[in-house]
Order: sequence, then C-alpha cells, then structure tokens
Amino acid sequence: MKVFRVALYKAKIGDGKFIDDGISVYTSLVNIIGLLCVFNFKLAWEIIKRRYSHIEIWWKTTEQEWFDEKGIATGMMFTSTMRQDMAGTVARPAQEVLTHLDRWDCMEIEVDDSDYWDAICWAYRQAKSNKGYNVGTILNFFNPLRTTQRPSTDDKNICSVAAQGFCWIAGVFESWIIWSPIKLWWKLYNLGYKTFSLTE
Repeated sequence: MKVFRVALYKAKIGDGKFIDDGISVYTSLVNIIGLLCVFNFKLAWEIIKRRYSHIEIWWKTTEQEWFDEKGIATGMMFTSTMRQDMAGTVARPAQEVLTHLDRWDCMEIEVDDSDYWDAICWAYRQAKSNKGYNVGTILNFFNPLRTTQRPSTDDKNICSVAAQGFCWIAGVFESWIIWSPIKLWWKLYNLGYKTFSLTE
C-alpha cells in the first residue's frame, strides 16, 4: 500500500487574493445552504471553519519523510493553478508550494501500489500536456444551475478537477466529476478521511 496526501489551502479574507476569496466564500456558502436543507449541521459547521479555495495532491518521491530535518517540504505536488505566473496543470516540488504551512490542511489517503503509480503517471501526463487554466470552469462555480459532468481529458483543468481526477485514477472515487475544492474535501470527509493542519 502507498500513501499520498490531499493538501487544502485556506483562503484568508482581505489578503488581496480576490479569486481565492470569491471561490472560498461562494462555494462554501452554496454547500452550507445545501447541507442545512438536509439538516446536516455538523458538516455545515466544518465547512464554515475551513473555507478551502485551492487543492493539490502531494506524494513522496523517495522513502523520505514529508519534511526534511530543516522543516522543508519534500516530494512533489500536482494541481492546476494561475499562481506564480503559471497557467494550467503542473507538477512541482512541494517546497515551492508549502511555504506558509499555517494556511494548509491535509488528508492522507492509502491506496494499492498499482493504483498509486497509475495516478502519479497520469498526473505527470496531465502536466506535460497542459492545456492551460480553465477560467470558464471557475466562473461556472458562480452559476447556481451549473452541471458537474465528467470533464473531458482534452479540456483545461482547474485545481479541484485535477485533484479529483488523481483520486479517481487512484481508486478513491468511482467517477471523475467537476467539484469545487470544498466539495471535494467533504466528499473525502464523508469517506472517513481525517483532516489535519500542517502546523499540528
């Protein structure tokens, strides 16, 4: 068995990152309203506390720990982003991403070796064939009538589509669907995966 991590970034209102703020506030609100309608108060409260706006997949490249002796993150991370002058699906060293540990939570997921390596190979292929960042999908999150259909492999990705696709290839989900970062978190939460802060 192999372990990878789903890393979730917490938006901080007022830090000047308006897209993060918008994704965090709106998608959290939509999910909270839906959960309150079915009287799931516990999960609605969990979402209120978290307000995730971005998500990445994190795996080890050797048998090292997740952090080295200096506290620097090791391994690789996979997502789709417009941050740091990037545009689209990327695989990059974790130390370039996890620079403010207080803003990140994680979930650890254990899968079969073959599914793990299939997912990593898929992630590298996605990054190599990067089509760019899908701004249209982000804007569609603000459409209350949007669909969550399976994305085409030829389409541009956003972070939660890339991360959910990785989880799908790794056998965590039965299908590949367009979810927001907070929706992807609560789908994993419902499967029993625990959330922890990187500063714990």
